[in-house]
Amino acid sequence: MIARVDWTTSKPFFKALKPTSFFKKILVMTLSNPQNIDQFKRSLEKSMSVTTTGLCTLDTDHRDSETSNWRKVTKEDWQFFQGHVIETWNKTSATTEELLREIGADWSVVGSSHEHLHNGELLVTDKVVHWHQSNNGLYLSTFTDKRKPAQPVDVVNNFRQYCSSVGLSMDVLGYLPNEKRLYCASKLVQINKPMVHVGDETDHWLFITCDYGQAKAMRVFVFHNELVCTNGMVQKIVEKNHILSHRKTRTYDEFQVLLSRAVTKCERYEDIKDQLINKKLSHTEARNVIRRFFRDTQGLEDVNEPSKMKTVNQIEYLNEYSLKGGHLPSRQGNAFRLLQAVTEYTSHHRRAKSDDYRFSQKLGGDLGRLDVRAHDFIAEAVGVS
Repeated sequence: MIARVDWTTSKPFFKALKPTSFFKKILVMTLSNPQNIDQFKRSLEKSMSVTTTGLCTLDTDHRDSETSNWRKVTKEDWQFFQGHVIETWNKTSATTEELLREIGADWSVVGSSHEHLHNGELLVTDKVVHWHQSNNGLYLSTFTDKRKPAQPVDVVNNFRQYCSSVGLSMDVLGYLPNEKRLYCASKLVQINKPMVHVGDETDHWLFITCDYGQAKAMRVFVFHNELVCTNGMVQKIVEKNHILSHRKTRTYDEFQVLLSRAVTKCERYEDIKDQLINKKLSHTEARNVIRRFFRDTQGLEDVNEPSKMKTVNQIEYLNEYSLKGGHLPSRQGNAFRLLQAVTEYTSHHRRAKSDDYRFSQKLGGDLGRLDVRAHDFIAEAVGVS
């Protein structure tokens, strides 16, 4: 039997659906929308650590990326560059002015005569000149009128010209505003030798720096970066009676002489490193060497007792217990281990008011000089030349 339904009095079987309760706006993510892609990447970075084995959500050209990438400047390299810095090996078509603009150094040095009031009278002397940045008038330094500033564009152009002439590239350009120091760097990949000591690899960098707050303006040196521990040390390249100061306008030929000498000296580093690795040195002998270096006469009376000099104590502790990369066979009971204890101290443990300042001091300050003196002293102490 079929039941009859009175449609005029019965309740409807299907209720009308309100648009606000069901037909809500559904967001669709498409790969054609860059904003969607960026949002998706950010959500992954928040939910998954970039250090997860086998998984990295950063772009391959990101300096912290763990993805294999055949870039010239690696994430280990970026751990020691400081200040306003850019990668330039892939910007060969850019003008020097464009590169300097990216690091906030697209200015020239302008001078103004010294002025002062005396008994209500404005006195001006041309013998004292104040240096300022042309773009904003920021003060750089004060010199006599005999000084001729090396302009940033000329420093970079000379470095680029040298690199081009010998088959290198300018790979990094940076500026340390607080220290008023411009620097250019080229990674000397052709000097890196096959790894004789497994896991102990060194990157070599050719540097030129120009200081606008000091009289001795330009320095040329090589920087050796030990990748396993990111310890670095410099080797300055100085010719007798040949210092690139601000005393006169410098030519490319003067740059070329020092830069060529730097590349030659860099080739010696791996040989010296190999000799230091093969020079056995016990902890007792290492204590004797480092205490003589720091002139710790009281500590030399009994090398088995802890030194009362804080610096010596820290370096000895690093050498004996906590050296980065100390597990490697190339850093077991030898002179190279002691040298790395010193460079780890200057690279990571010596107090500094900022990372920029520490980097500046490693390039051309007290920390860099300490590394060089320790290198030479340790090498001489164990008979390496």
